[in-house]
Amino acid sequence: MSTMSATFTRREYDLLPEGFPAQLIQGSLVRDPAPTYGHQRLAGRVRDALVPLVGSDFVVMSPTDVVLDDLNVFQPDVVVLRKLPPLEQSDVGIPRVAFE
Repeated sequence: MSTMSATFTRREYDLLPEGFPAQLIQGSLVRDPAPTYGHQRLAGRVRDALVPLVGSDFVVMSPTDVVLDDLNVFQPDVVVLRKLPPLEQSDVGIPRVAFE
């Protein structure tokens, strides 16, 4: 994980190209390396366990944006949604639960 030194806001974050591997944490743009196979396998198992409980439409895998405020945009590995956002929206709102 590497942190860029300038202060960023959601406005600048939204200008990044789709799929850019970063999160916005306390105004710092944090780039994450690709997760390991073991990490992805575990995230998939968490998703598989949640789908029967809440339905497949309400369980979303990363990358998807969870915007907390203007300086914090996270991309948890697995997110359980409170409500379904529009299909073209990348921000899924504040989830019921998120797993990183």
